[in-house]
Amino acid sequence: MTDNIMCDINEDGNTKASNSSKYLSFDLGTKAYGIPIEHVKEIMEYREVEHVPKMPEYVIGAINLRGSIISVIDWSRLLGGEYQETTNRTCIVVIEVNIGDIEVEVGVRVDSIRQVFNLRDDCIDRAPSLGGQIPTDFIYGIGKTEGNFIVLLNLENILSVETIETALSLRNPDISNDITVE
Repeated sequence: MTDNIMCDINEDGNTKASNSSKYLSFDLGTKAYGIPIEHVKEIMEYREVEHVPKMPEYVIGAINLRGSIISVIDWSRLLGGEYQETTNRTCIVVIEVNIGDIEVEVGVRVDSIRQVFNLRDDCIDRAPSLGGQIPTDFIYGIGKTEGNFIVLLNLENILSVETIETALSLRNPDISNDITVE
């Protein structure tokens, strides 16, 4: 599915201004979300995730990605949504983000990928309160698209110190032996 960015694209298909950023859009349930593309390391087909006991419900588990243990988070659960069944469109988006002095890679389970798109800064409205469903500090803003809105997520706040500590705890050598290398 593709969304044209109504306030971003000229008739010739070029962006109107240089103050735009690229975003990856994806679905969680029936809602569209976006993150800055510069944080996306790779997108991979969903595969079996090794369950790790005593983790928060939003942590699905861990995968071994070319020798690195990567925690996999279900953002639907973290953002208060319901678990969606895995389909052939379900993916893991591996993102890289700096939180303070820590650079972390984490896998995020999404229901489907939409597209990569440019969005001008003036096409982003500030984060509204969504009735308590999603904490406001998890939202960077709302991107205006042709007939739709995309919730732009604030990675630094979603991947808080607590989430980072959970991700780093999955690098425990006791579990890495149980996870096969792809």
